[in-house]
Amino acid sequence: MGRDHDKCDKCHKKHCICDESCEERRKQMITAGISFSGICVKDSPPTTVEPNGTFALVKEWGVVLQSDGAQWHSVTVTDPFFFFCEPDKSIWFTKPGKRSINSIEKFCARKGDTLLDCQNGKIYVLTRQEVILPSCDDPCKPKRKHKFFGCDLIWVLECNIGGTGFFCENILSGIVADNLAALQLIVGSDGDLAFLLDTGEIYLWDGNEWILNELINQTSVYRDDSKEGENCMWYAPFPFVGPAVTYSMFKGLSPGDLLFDTNLGGLWKFISECVWEFDCQIRTDPNILSVTGDAIDQPVPDVGIIIVGLNIPVQPNTWVAGIPGVWEATSEGLYFVSYTIVASTTDGGSELGTLRSFIARNNLFLTGEVYQSVFPTPGENAVYMSFSSSGYIPLTVGATVSINLEKIIPGGLTIVLDTVRSIMNVHKVQG
Repeated sequence: MGRDHDKCDKCHKKHCICDESCEERRKQMITAGISFSGICVKDSPPTTVEPNGTFALVKEWGVVLQSDGAQWHSVTVTDPFFFFCEPDKSIWFTKPGKRSINSIEKFCARKGDTLLDCQNGKIYVLTRQEVILPSCDDPCKPKRKHKFFGCDLIWVLECNIGGTGFFCENILSGIVADNLAALQLIVGSDGDLAFLLDTGEIYLWDGNEWILNELINQTSVYRDDSKEGENCMWYAPFPFVGPAVTYSMFKGLSPGDLLFDTNLGGLWKFISECVWEFDCQIRTDPNILSVTGDAIDQPVPDVGIIIVGLNIPVQPNTWVAGIPGVWEATSEGLYFVSYTIVASTTDGGSELGTLRSFIARNNLFLTGEVYQSVFPTPGENAVYMSFSSSGYIPLTVGATVSINLEKIIPGGLTIVLDTVRSIMNVHKVQG
């Protein structure tokens, strides 16, 4: 009781990270892949040479060095990576050439949160170290107990799930068909997904027909849940490539190998080709909702607030659809909402900025709960404009979420929304 909600919900503020008043907030499981482990320094190479093979992260530079036993050499890294600092048990995220970010700050982590290291099959728990520590970066400063991220919270290894037999992938599920001709003989339900074995493409049932799902733009594993007695997992790379192969063949799996679903948080055990056994639910289901629309000309009235008609699911979900664009939550928690809306006019685009869009809970603007800003960007011939925003909102079972929009200045342009090119994404981060 007495929790400062505004303070704790602004989770990237340093003063809140270690605050006891925030620890009643529900725990989260973070998924990451730790590529390097070693020592960390602030803004210059280590002053001492470590044993051959030791890695070092220069946090201000975002650079990894490796010792050959006599001197340090730069390591070429082209993709974002996580680095485990062994001395203080901190984990840092880095985009090559950018300043490293403490994982506690990046993920808004609290004491008791867990981190699943997908690359090495390890689970860490964020634990408070009840000792007096020196300053994070300057050992000459007076010793005291620190109250900002990374100093008195450490990642402690909880368990080692196991080396080469552990994998993490985004798993989608739905129908599997040999080709598009075979798929077109099947009538789907709104939001159903389908995977084609000949091309590796993923299709979506839009309520009338199967259309290529252009919103899935990451490599995934596709689980066939349409055939009785079968449970094939197919490798679905992006960009699409065919013919498809099973995930077990692609990875060369052995019976007993484990696959963690970074999408829904479940753990699957490989038994044999096209036979997988659900092992357990490691992380709370994020209850994902991803929806687009079916209209290219939803009108924006001169007066009043409208609900953007985002009524077509991109993938299956458990949310309850209300009037077009309104979605009812089926589980309680703290959710992250993001959206992009496309508007257009045939009168010219100079005044499209008179629109205001916002995230709504139960059709009400969320004052003080959503940290959002709108960034209008002119489109082709200055007649298109996109509005994007994001924010954290708490939802109870039965609460609704929608994207609402209104004209700030009545009159003037005739404006319509292209909901086909608009999208809202919602997923649970705590709960």
